[in-house]
Amino acid sequence: MACNRLDLALQSLVQYSEAMIWYERALAIEPRYANAHYNPGNLCRQLERPEDAVTAYENALALQPDFGQASIGLIGPLLSMWRLDDAIAQLQKALAIGPDHLLHSDLIYLLSFHPQGRSETLFALHRE
Repeated sequence: MACNRLDLALQSLVQYSEAMIWYERALAIEPRYANAHYNPGNLCRQLERPEDAVTAYENALALQPDFGQASIGLIGPLLSMWRLDDAIAQLQKALAIGPDHLLHSDLIYLLSFHPQGRSETLFALHRE
């Protein structure tokens, strides 16, 4: 999709407002294309707009539930909004999509800060 490529190029050139205009055009042309939601999520995350990033990533995942990059991208904005339970659940979903040792260690790390974190759970996850 041409709009999607142009908006990515503009974002890489730090032309964020222009990139967002092209992201919106891409969404208008193909609203059922998961990347048309994912890419604005990345831009919103970069611009420290976590609520908008969460919405964009969730829209991408609604269209393509096994979209690993969107699943992983959602974790950071959730954490920045102090939604620890949601971030942990999202990490678990991302691991289910594609096992990743770094994500696995991130999950264990997050659970260690959780108020109801139990050592048995952490040890069980560490063995996986």
